[in-house]
Amino acid sequence: MKQKVLNYFNNTFKKVFLYLDDILLFIGIALISVGVFKIYIPAGYITLGILVVLFAYVYARSKEGDHG
Repeated sequence: MKQKVLNYFNNTFKKVFLYLDDILLFIGIALISVGVFKIYIPAGYITLGILVVLFAYVYARSKEGDHG
């Protein structure tokens, strides 16, 4: 029983670590956007738009390497 529980947590952590960089990226985008929104609302929208465009660019570049 103990070994099954350890294997379950080990497998779960492996899956989480596969997506940890994406999770941290989204948390970072959210925190930056909320901070800028609290300072000045229009700048918050601009910042969020820039961050989303940068994320799309990075994502597209990573997918580009998968094809070649």
